Amino acid sequence: MLITASILIFLYRRDQISEHTAFAERISERTAIHLTHLLGDQIYTIITASNGVDTQDLRMSQNGVFHTEVTKILSEYGILKLKIYNPAGVVIYSSARPEIGRVSNSPNMLSKALLGKVTSRMEFRDKFLSATGEMHDLNVVHTYMPLDHAGKRIGGIEIYSDASSVIQHIQAQTIQIALVVFCAFTVLYATLFFYVRRTDRAVADWQKIIAKYNEQISEMAFYDALTRLPNRHLLEDRLTQAMAASKRSGLYGALMFLDLDNFKLINDKYGHCAGDLVLVEAACRINDCMREVDTVARFGGDEFVVMLGELAVDKVESTAQASVVAEKIRTILGKPCTLKFKQNGKEEITIEYHCTSSIGVVLFNNYETSLEDILKSADMAMYQAKEAGGNQIRFYKPNL
Repeated sequence: MLITASILIFLYRRDQISEHTAFAERISERTAIHLTHLLGDQIYTIITASNGVDTQDLRMSQNGVFHTEVTKILSEYGILKLKIYNPAGVVIYSSARPEIGRVSNSPNMLSKALLGKVTSRMEFRDKFLSATGEMHDLNVVHTYMPLDHAGKRIGGIEIYSDASSVIQHIQAQTIQIALVVFCAFTVLYATLFFYVRRTDRAVADWQKIIAKYNEQISEMAFYDALTRLPNRHLLEDRLTQAMAASKRSGLYGALMFLDLDNFKLINDKYGHCAGDLVLVEAACRINDCMREVDTVARFGGDEFVVMLGELAVDKVESTAQASVVAEKIRTILGKPCTLKFKQNGKEEITIEYHCTSSIGVVLFNNYETSLEDILKSADMAMYQAKEAGGNQIRFYKPNL
């Protein structure tokens, strides 16, 4: 936007200068027409008499009456200087006498004038010799025009006009416009910056809220709300990955189904608040027995599932490792726990609860057995432990 504004300001300044140059060109044309109308015969005589005359003689032979008339006309139109060129491009008359006998500083413009075309140009001069003497730091418009007499091209005229005041006015206007534009853009930028910054913060806050909700949704989809353990969906995903890893490495894995014995009794006697505390405590105790590669999940109710990965290549050794972990879980769950809660929303009571568990274990080491079969086998082994009186560990045996 600032670049566009700068370009527009530059174009405005150039247009104003071009317009003034065109205006000065029209004034110069009027001056030349008036001059040739009044002094055409004298100009023709001067040009004719200049043939073969050297510079010094041209300066000495300059007609005083003619010079007076020219000076009067130039003063009337506000012209700084006038030059008359013969067809050879030599100055045979200048209102600034020292320039008589010289050639043009702009031969291309003079050539166009001698061919019948009017041309103008604005330029800055640090030194300028006028009819009244030397001047400094001027913006001048000089115009070349053809000079005709009796229908014949006899030379060319160059007229200088002062454009300094106009340029100063254009410069002042350009600065004013630039200040207004840049101030407007500054205000606009500040306003946009304020609103964009506020919007950016709102978007950032919105993204944080979305991320928070996504996290909550993820937790709701894959984690148990009470114990914060993985639920069945996440367990099945991890079990699928563990089975694939077991097939690649040849290492056995194990899956355990755990069910808390007589859990229904505490719910019936003290209510679900006490039962929830027992489930949270059991989840913490089981989780403390696990490695990072293992997974503890809650299937629902009082059922938990433990997945052990990367045991051993040998089945007997893997069975022994799984048995150690299962026994560790059974032992730690069998220790009494102290529960504090408000029964029926009234007074707080403290009880000591002794919880035992029945654990069913199945080993797996390839992808040939389906995920459903592994879960079913572990569940069957757990029921075998319950039928044996509870607080037992049973490994799945296909022949049972």
